Amino acid sequence: MAGEFDTDDPRYTALYLGQVVDRADPERLGRVRIRIPGLVEPASAWAYPLGTLGGGSDRRGFFCVPEEGAEVGVLFNQGDVGKLFGIRGPFSTSQALGGRVHPWPFYRREAALKTFDSTDAVPWSRYPAVEEQEHARKWIELQVLLGRARNTVDAYARGVQAFLVFCGQEKIDPIASTAGDIARYVHHLRERPSPYGKDVVSLDSKGAGLSNATLQQRLTAVRLFYDYLVEESVRSRNPVMRGRYTSGRFIGAKRGLVPRFKRLPWIPSDEEWRAFLAVARGEGIRNRCMLALAYDTGLRREELCQVACGDIEPSHRLVTVRAETTKGRATRVVPYSSTTGSLLRTYLAHRRSLSRGRGPLFLSESRRNKAVPITMWTWSKVVRRLASAADLPRFSTHTFRHLCLTDLARAGWDIHEIASFAGHKQLDTTQQYIHLSGRDLAERLNRGMERVHSWRVEQMAEAFGSGVTT
Repeated sequence: MAGEFDTDDPRYTALYLGQVVDRADPERLGRVRIRIPGLVEPASAWAYPLGTLGGGSDRRGFFCVPEEGAEVGVLFNQGDVGKLFGIRGPFSTSQALGGRVHPWPFYRREAALKTFDSTDAVPWSRYPAVEEQEHARKWIELQVLLGRARNTVDAYARGVQAFLVFCGQEKIDPIASTAGDIARYVHHLRERPSPYGKDVVSLDSKGAGLSNATLQQRLTAVRLFYDYLVEESVRSRNPVMRGRYTSGRFIGAKRGLVPRFKRLPWIPSDEEWRAFLAVARGEGIRNRCMLALAYDTGLRREELCQVACGDIEPSHRLVTVRAETTKGRATRVVPYSSTTGSLLRTYLAHRRSLSRGRGPLFLSESRRNKAVPITMWTWSKVVRRLASAADLPRFSTHTFRHLCLTDLARAGWDIHEIASFAGHKQLDTTQQYIHLSGRDLAERLNRGMERVHSWRVEQMAEAFGSGVTT
């Protein structure tokens, strides 16, 4: 090791004490910039903290990222002051609170990536059964090479992992499984005890087994895995049956292996919406701006949190939703209201006090993660807190989208226009969002009955004489 740090100036081979001056990594990789008085000023290049958890490449693992102002130990690669090697610490007594070292916040570098950069980047430790099964691993690696989104790869891997674990418990060869084995697996998913306990009861789980949506997702992963085995000539047929068209009063009705439940999305009533706004009125400018933009544009949670400064066009009040941030991988442009425009102008002035860089629009204002781009989970916590204060447990980040699209339908928008606005590829998806409340249906029924009643009374007046009145 001594030869690696053999330099003309021995000063640079030691461990130096520096101060963190910037932690707002533009690439969100957990790096920081350091200042060492008399040696590195005003700030170094971006450098990684030492000691990753679950690392292995420059885009994997977790980091403990020091705060701005923290004093840390600094090493240089081969003694070259221009090649910062890593940061360790903190070393300052000011970083110790109550006899315990003040923890650096964890930073997950892989969260900034939409896809895996290689098959080695897949967190195989989460799917040990998939990693051990040759064909299952190859199928997941194929999804990575095809550029599937991280969430898609994760859903597929978790689905196959659960099935392989079941096969191991039941002594089933997953490569030679039959339709009967799949039926037993479905029964297992339906009846297994809920990991959240008996106190948690959903509309279709009854406190045990998976919800219908999760059950469908698990079976989809297994079905696609067997499709791969058939294509690779590993087996001749897929044991996971697909939906079939059945005869009946509904022509072309499709009956799947497991019935699919379709529940209408919940939207708040006018009174509930006013209660939510009353609670949100006391929020900071960032949260109020995000709430308004979420409703106006109908953005999904991830799309909202990844809006960048360059995506906003204030002169025309438009937001460009970039393809890489969307679920359907298609760019779209959506408008926002003048009210949101006013909030946005106020927030942009406030944002300059946090960071003058462009990049992501919405930044964290916490002391620990100041000026770091806000995450989906932080935004979910904000909405959950407000919903709890307003006594609306069903209100979520997606409620803004449901309400926006429903209001567009009430305003008379065509379904194709709404689908384009929402970024839906299939109109069936739009239909799930576009629904009228029971109040609207009741009002429409009353108006219709009034017309029918008036018509019948007029007919009776003609038949029985003018003595009949309404």
